[in-house]
Amino acid sequence: MSASMPSAGGVFDHSFAAGALLYQVVRHEPKDFSQRRPDGKGGWVPDAGDRRVVYRWSDLLRFPDATIFVCEARRTEEADLARWLQVG
Repeated sequence: MSASMPSAGGVFDHSFAAGALLYQVVRHEPKDFSQRRPDGKGGWVPDAGDRRVVYRWSDLLRFPDATIFVCEARRTEEADLARWLQVG
């Protein structure tokens, strides 16, 4: 990321089914996104690589009979998930 890039507004992990981190989507304020993946040495490569997975894939696999809600934005999804977990 360049020094002129706006501040981070959220980091969203995209993981393999077993839970190991594949890549992250980073939201920057006011509204921009970048992707990065681990380089295996404690740093980051500034792209997601060739493989894409659905956000929270490992969570979806833990509940195969659950209803899936498609949210407009990750920030909305995180807020909705927090509310649903408090209810259920």
